[in-house]
Amino acid sequence: MLLKKSLENFSDWSGVNVVTQAYYSKNKKILALWILFIISMNLFAVYSIMKIYTNKKPIIKMRTTRETLRDEFPYVTICFDIIFKYDKFDDYDIEKNNPQSPYDNNFSNAIQYSSFRDSKITDLLTIECSYQGDNCNKIMLPMGKNKDLHQNCLKFDFSNEKYRSFSRIGKNFGLSLFVSNKISEINQHYQKALGYNPILAIYYSLNDNKDAREFIFNKNIIPLGYETNIPIVISREIRNSDTSKCYNYNEQKGTNYFNEQSNSFESCYMNCLRTKELNECPAPTPFNPIACSNYSCMCKTDECLNCSSNLIFPERKDSKLFRPEFIKSCSCEYPCNYYIYKTLPSSTKLHTKNMIKRFNLKGNYDDLKKDIEANYAIVNLFIKKKEIVTKRQVVVGSTANVFSDIGNTLSLLLGLGMINFIEIFLFIFVLCFSTVIVYVKKCI
Repeated sequence: MLLKKSLENFSDWSGVNVVTQAYYSKNKKILALWILFIISMNLFAVYSIMKIYTNKKPIIKMRTTRETLRDEFPYVTICFDIIFKYDKFDDYDIEKNNPQSPYDNNFSNAIQYSSFRDSKITDLLTIECSYQGDNCNKIMLPMGKNKDLHQNCLKFDFSNEKYRSFSRIGKNFGLSLFVSNKISEINQHYQKALGYNPILAIYYSLNDNKDAREFIFNKNIIPLGYETNIPIVISREIRNSDTSKCYNYNEQKGTNYFNEQSNSFESCYMNCLRTKELNECPAPTPFNPIACSNYSCMCKTDECLNCSSNLIFPERKDSKLFRPEFIKSCSCEYPCNYYIYKTLPSSTKLHTKNMIKRFNLKGNYDDLKKDIEANYAIVNLFIKKKEIVTKRQVVVGSTANVFSDIGNTLSLLLGLGMINFIEIFLFIFVLCFSTVIVYVKKCI
């Protein structure tokens, strides 16, 4: 009866001021019931929130800071070659094995000799180098044929203190190359052979001795008679080995199947796959000719090909996924320090009058214009932007979020008109743990 009467009195009061009215009315039974109710709801709220957060994965974020790159400019290797649009038909074996080809030897000869000199002769290439407006022949080192069989290669060594500033200042470009090649017969004034033009190809490679990666050549087809600007954006990405899981590939030791000067993040995957193929498959696939010179790469059966495919896409073997994850079977750590070079070339036509004035050319203007279009090109390289990108991985602590949610829940349950010691206690926890960040060594 007493409990029934207490509940009736309890139902007559408004929910917001229940505790206040019970306190002032000296009704200890109602106050005790309310406290038990609050405790049970609080325990349920704490249990629910903790269950949610214990099932959550830790939040991993990448924090990035950027600053201006002050390192010297890396080595630049530039190669030039003359490309004739149909010079591939000069190959006798192609014509012999392709009898249906409409291009015969007569066509090839017309391409070579009607307007061009012999396509085999490219030694007539001359390059005039200027650096920030000054002659830079001292840092221009002829290389002859490089390992990629480009005809004319130059290496620019910017390790000298004088040549470390490689940016565009005013009207002067960082590195400007004037290329001249008398590939057309001047006395014919650029008489095209069947309407086809000669083309100049430029191959340039940017690399630094601090970097572990072996840079391949970037290829750009540059029409003769054009000035090509190649702005370079350099980013040096650094990962702190104390706070991020990374690896210095310059110090890596082990088997390397790819004849590179140093191991790299890219070659790590390829070496891993090659090792797995040699150990698990009947024969490795010939995805690298250099490795096949030392190992048998006669992988021609379906069994061999499927074996290599399953190594590269291991998920396809079990789940038959249409788009399986690539190379999940190999794991390579991210490099701690490496450079990224981005280029976006653009070309404009050479100014004929300026070229005539520069080289003091004499003759008919129309003839000189055709000669310039057939024989000259200017290539400008300069740094557009350079920066250091420092990356570190962090795990943001979730403790503050837990106490914040508990505090918000309790404030609703205890009533808007009441400030109690529990809310103050949880507020202190939120204040103390709001900036908790735990650094981890695990890479994403």
